[in-house]
Amino acid sequence: MNLKMQFCYIYFFFAIVGFATEIIATISNGDSESEFGAVVCAVDWNGDAHQDAFVSAPGFDNDRGAVYLFLGPIEGSAQDAAAVIVGDSAGDRFGETIEFVNYDGALFVGAPERQQGVVYSFQGEISSGAVGDISHQKFIGNGDGDRFGSSLAEDDGAIWIGAEDADDGATNSGSAYKISLPALGDTVQASTAEIQIYGGASSEHFPSKIAVTDFDFNEIPDVLFSSAYANIEATDDGCVYIFQNLHGDGFYSSEDANHIIVGENEYDKIGEKVLLATDIIFDETPDIVIGCEDGNGSFYIIDGDYYQNVSLTPESHAFIVGENEAQIGQSAAILHDINGDETSDIVIGAPSESSVEMFYGGYLNDHQFVSASQEKFQQIDASSFGDRVYNAHIENAGNLNCFWVSSLQAGGVFLVSPTENAPEHLEYQVAINYQIGSESAGHFIAGGTALATMDYDENIDEIYPPLPPLDYLWLGALHPEWSHPLGSMFSKDVYSTITQNENFQKWDISVISDANGLMLLVPSFTKTLEYGNLKSCFMNKTTKQFTPVSAAGDAVYWEIAQGTTTNNELRIGYYCQVDTLDFSPGWALSGFPIQLKNSTTDTIFSSSVVYEWMSGQYQKPNTLSVGKGFWVGATEFLEKFFVGNPSEISEIALQNGLQMIANPTTQNILIEEIEICDGDDCRSWADAVSEQTGWLVNVVYGYNGEYEAATQFEPWRGYWIATTRAGLTMKFGSTISNFRKTTENKPQNRIQIVATQQNASDNLLSFGVDGRASNQFDTQWDLFKPPKAPDAQEIYTYFPSDGAFSKLAQDIRESVRPQQWELLVEANGTINLSWENTGAMEFDGILSLEHIDVGEKWNMQDVNQTTVEIEESALFSVCWESSPTGTEPADPAPEKFAFLPAFPNPFNPEISLRWQAPKRTKVSIAMYDINGKQIFYEVLRSKQGVNIHKISSDNFPSGVYFVVMQNEDKATEIHQKISLIK
Repeated sequence: MNLKMQFCYIYFFFAIVGFATEIIATISNGDSESEFGAVVCAVDWNGDAHQDAFVSAPGFDNDRGAVYLFLGPIEGSAQDAAAVIVGDSAGDRFGETIEFVNYDGALFVGAPERQQGVVYSFQGEISSGAVGDISHQKFIGNGDGDRFGSSLAEDDGAIWIGAEDADDGATNSGSAYKISLPALGDTVQASTAEIQIYGGASSEHFPSKIAVTDFDFNEIPDVLFSSAYANIEATDDGCVYIFQNLHGDGFYSSEDANHIIVGENEYDKIGEKVLLATDIIFDETPDIVIGCEDGNGSFYIIDGDYYQNVSLTPESHAFIVGENEAQIGQSAAILHDINGDETSDIVIGAPSESSVEMFYGGYLNDHQFVSASQEKFQQIDASSFGDRVYNAHIENAGNLNCFWVSSLQAGGVFLVSPTENAPEHLEYQVAINYQIGSESAGHFIAGGTALATMDYDENIDEIYPPLPPLDYLWLGALHPEWSHPLGSMFSKDVYSTITQNENFQKWDISVISDANGLMLLVPSFTKTLEYGNLKSCFMNKTTKQFTPVSAAGDAVYWEIAQGTTTNNELRIGYYCQVDTLDFSPGWALSGFPIQLKNSTTDTIFSSSVVYEWMSGQYQKPNTLSVGKGFWVGATEFLEKFFVGNPSEISEIALQNGLQMIANPTTQNILIEEIEICDGDDCRSWADAVSEQTGWLVNVVYGYNGEYEAATQFEPWRGYWIATTRAGLTMKFGSTISNFRKTTENKPQNRIQIVATQQNASDNLLSFGVDGRASNQFDTQWDLFKPPKAPDAQEIYTYFPSDGAFSKLAQDIRESVRPQQWELLVEANGTINLSWENTGAMEFDGILSLEHIDVGEKWNMQDVNQTTVEIEESALFSVCWESSPTGTEPADPAPEKFAFLPAFPNPFNPEISLRWQAPKRTKVSIAMYDINGKQIFYEVLRSKQGVNIHKISSDNFPSGVYFVVMQNEDKATEIHQKISLIK
C-alpha cells in the first residue's frame, strides 16, 4: 500500500462523518481515472464467516486494470487491500466484469480488451501479483477484438461468457458462450463451448448483460440476454432475449429466443448495464428488472408471472422514470424486505444527483418518477455517488440488507446501511357529490386504505346497480378489466394507501347520462386522519387544465352530453401534477405555473443557464417561483419533468417599470381578460392602459426565437410587461366579466421599420401620429422595448427616450407638424432598413429618413428600403413636416443651444454625447466624477444642427459622472448626468 492510497482513505473517512448512521465503511484509491468501484463483488472468500469484497478498477494504469481484495469485517475507516491483482498489460481492462460461482467457489474476472478477450478464474488463497502468474484457469475468446468476457453469469456448474463484438455470426453482432467448468489448470477456448448463441443483427452488442433464472421451476435454467443496440423495430431501441428451458448442446441465433422484450423509445439502450432476474414482487416468481439509459434514464420492472405475455412492448408491472438529468438506468440492486410489506425492495443509482433512491416493492405500480422514492441516500462530498450499486449480502444491526455504492469520479466505494422506515398506513377518502339542476343525483367515493389493492377488493369497492330506463345520471369509475359478474360501474373505488414520497394516485372519472347540461361536482374529504398536505384535484384530460379542490368542498362544473363521457381525472396525493417540458437549444422565456416539489434552480436546471430580471439587470435565481418569468438557456435538447401541485395563485404583484412575469395558472388566458388592480380599484386591461388611467404600457412581449407581441398568457411561458407605478396587482381570469371591455385602438397613422441582416431581424420598431396621442409618453400608444435577450441578438433597434422608459419600440406623437423621431440601430455590418410604403397613408407632407452620422437622407414616400453600413451603432432621424410637393425637406435650424440625451445611458464601452447648435461654433466638453474631479476636457468644432461626439470608457471606472458643455462665447452652460457600468 503506497502513501497516496493511505492519505486518500483518511480524506474520505472524514468526508462521510455526517453520514455515520448510514455509511458503515468507505474504501478508496483516490484515483478518478482508474474507475475504482466499477464492480463490487461481496463474498466470504476466506471462510471466516465475514463478508469480504472484491473491488475492480478497470481503468487502473492506462486501462491495465486491477482487482482489490478487502477482507471483512469492513467497517469504519478503510483498510489496506489484502491483495491487488493487476492486468497483464496496458489496455486489458482487467476487472471490467466479475462473477463469483458458488458451484466451485471460483472468482471469474474478465479482461475483454486483452487481444481476443480473456476471462481469468481464481480459487483459494490470492496473493498480489500479475494475473497470468496467479490465475488458476483462463478462458480465451475466438478472435482479436471480440471483447470476450464483456459479460458474465453463473449457470449451475457452468459459466456464461459474453463477447459483445464477436463475429461468429458473420455480422460482428456478438456471441454468448456457455462453458462447463473443467478441471483447474486447463486453458479453455471459446470454441469448445457447449452452447453458443450469436446475435442476429450487425453491431447489436449481443449480449450486453446476462441473467439466469428459472421462471417455471422445472430445474432447467432460463437465460436472458440484453442487447442494448438491437434494431428489432428499426429504431435502435435495444431488446432483451429470453431463452426458456435452454439445455443441450448446439448453436443458436438470438432470433431463436422464445420471447423478446423491446424498448419503447429510440436509443433506449435497454439492459446495457442492468439486467436482473429476481423476485421483487414476492409472488415467488422471478421478476425482470431492466435499466434504460436513454435521456433521464428509466427502469422496467416486469412481473415474472406474465413474462410469457410480454411481446415487443414491455407491459411493466412498474415503470420508474428519471427526471432532470438524474441518469438512472445504470445501476440497481435488489434488497430483502426493508419496510415489512412482504416484498423485496430496489435501490437505484442517480449519479447526477449524487444519490441512491430506494423504492419499496409493495409500492411499485404503474408509472413513477425517481423523485417519488421512499428513501434517499446521499453523499454530498462524493460526486457521482450512485454510479454503481451492488448487493453487499450482509445485514446491519436491524437485520436489513446493506449495499455497496460506487462513486467513480471520487474513486471510492461506500458500504451503506438502510434504516427501517415502514410508512404509516393512513386511510383517506374523497366523496364527490354530483347533480344537474337543483336535485342531487348521487356520489362517488375514491380513497386509500392499507387493506386495498389496485384491483377489485370485496367489501371495499362498491358496484353500482343497473341504470333506470329514463332520467339517469351516474358518475364513477368504469372497470371492465375486473370482469365483475354484476358489471363494470363502480360507485366506490379504493386503492392501497399512498406514501408521503409518492406523487399521486389517479382515478378516471366517467359519466353515463341521457341528459345534457352543466353538471356540478362538489368534492370533500370524508377521512383525512391528519394526513397533512394531502391534496386532491381534477384534471380535464382534454385541455390538461387542473382544478384544485380542498376539504372545504370547492365546486367544479363539468359540461356533459348524452352518452358516456370520460375526460376527467381525479388525483389524490402530495403532488398532483406532473408535467414534461421540452427545451430546444437556445433561450426560452419561461414560467412555472405549479407549486414545484423541488423548486431549486440548480437542481432542476443543473446543466442549463437560468436568469431572472431584478433591479434593472439579469440575475441568477435560487428558486423558480410561480408568476415570475425566467430565461432558460439550453445547449442541447432537454426533456424536463416538473412535479408539484396546481397553483392556487390567480394574481401576482407587479413592480414598477420593466419586469418578466408568467401566467400563474395552467390555462390560456386572453390579455383582454386580465384585471389590473390598485387596492380595491380594479380595471380591465383596456381601461388600465387608457390615457385616463395609464397604469401600464399597452403591450405584452413573448419570445419564440425573437420577441413577438402576445395576445394571451400561456402556461409555462414568460412575458415582458411594463408598469408606470408600483403597488399594482394583476389578476388572471377572475371577475373580468364584470368590467366593460374596450375595443383595442390602433394608431391612426403608423409605419413599421424592420432592420434585417441575413437571417437576423428586429421588427418591433414603429412610429406614427394620432390625434389622441401627445408628445409625451402615452401608455396607450407608446410601447417600451424589452431588453436584449441573453443570446444577444445581432440587431437591436429602439427610439431613445428621456421619459418613463429609455428605449421605445413604438413612439406615437401628436398629429401636428413638424415632428421628429430619433431611432438607434445597434448592429455591425451591412443592414437593410425597410418600411411600409406610405403612399396610401394619411401622412400629408413629407417623411424623410436621415442617417445622422453620415448625413445621407431618403424620402420615405419615394422608396421603402435602404441599405446602410453600421459599426456598433448608428443614429437615424425621421422627420415629418410640411413642404411644397416634390421638394426635399430642409433641416430646421435649432432655436437654441441644447444638450440632447446621451446614448446609451448607462453606457459601456462608449457613450455618444449629442447636442444641437443654432449656428456653427466651438464647444467645450468637460466630464467630472461624483467627487467633482475633472477627468476629461476637450474643445470641438460644432456644426449647425445635431452633433455627436463619442467618448470611450476604457480609462474610467464604473460610476456616475456629470458632463458640462459650453458654447464658444460661454453664454450657455448645460449639464447632463451619465452612468458607466462595467
